[in-house]
Amino acid sequence: MANRGTRKGYSGQRPQGNGYYRGAGGRPADNEKRRKRRRKRIIKALAAWAVCILLIGLVAVGTVRVVSSVASSKKRQFRQDGIEKLVSGDYAGAIEAFDAALEKSGKKSEGFNSDVLGYRAEAEYKLRDYEAAVHTYGLLLEMKPDTAVYLYAQSMCYAHLGDTDDAIDRYKAGNAALKDDKAEAGKLEALFAAGGACVDAGEYEKAMSLYQDALKEGIKHGQVYNQMGLCQMAEKDYRGALDSFDQGYETFVTGHSLGSGAEPAQAWGALAEDAQADRALLKELVYNRAVAYEYLSEYKKALELFEDYVSVFGSNEDAEHEIAFLKTR
Repeated sequence: MANRGTRKGYSGQRPQGNGYYRGAGGRPADNEKRRKRRRKRIIKALAAWAVCILLIGLVAVGTVRVVSSVASSKKRQFRQDGIEKLVSGDYAGAIEAFDAALEKSGKKSEGFNSDVLGYRAEAEYKLRDYEAAVHTYGLLLEMKPDTAVYLYAQSMCYAHLGDTDDAIDRYKAGNAALKDDKAEAGKLEALFAAGGACVDAGEYEKAMSLYQDALKEGIKHGQVYNQMGLCQMAEKDYRGALDSFDQGYETFVTGHSLGSGAEPAQAWGALAEDAQADRALLKELVYNRAVAYEYLSEYKKALELFEDYVSVFGSNEDAEHEIAFLKTR
């Protein structure tokens, strides 16, 4: 007799297996393997991405370095071109090259820019574009305030422009900027330029004040006395002028290791052929001494000096005229 409680198709036995659901997930071991494989793929992808980012960064850095190197190379080439043109006398071309170097450099390379501006100012000065040179030296002073050599250079530029007040102001500013009273390049040149501009402008008191201050500072130079004598001649102080010219001559010959009272021929022979400034000063002093003697009516001494002038330095129209005149006295 069949059991009433037994369902049709039910065997009365428990189903086989471990009792877990056998769906899409499969067994736990298989799931763990898939997770590991997925982690590996993610790690590989991240590593590849990191490598890619690194390579992009390296390429960018390399590109910047290449561009920077090219720019640096170009600015230095422009600088070198400018220097070569400056040396050859192509001052306008030099200025263009230096401007190109500054443009390539930008504003951050202060040391490089200062160097190039110094060359540019020199080219502008030699081109006689003194206003441009004043401006460039002003830029240099913004970088290095109270630099005596730049102040003296500005003084010389103003002197060439006939601006005696600014020439004197810049010269004095240069003196004030000097440290430990050391001699500075350009000081004498600025002194003579500023004083000479005053003489040319007929501002003799300004010039004399400059030169007297220079003597008090211990500056002993034939040109100081020579220009003082010119101021005194203009003021008709002929005796004072002669004293200045005589002191200038003595300072000159003793400064060239010649004995006091050395003759013009001896002094001329001691000078090198390329010492153009010294040669010009010696000629001026000998000529100016003769003129002073003439104005003091000491005609014999004046004639002697003019004849010495011609015999040593060669024929000169003004000197020959003076000789002819003095022979009639």
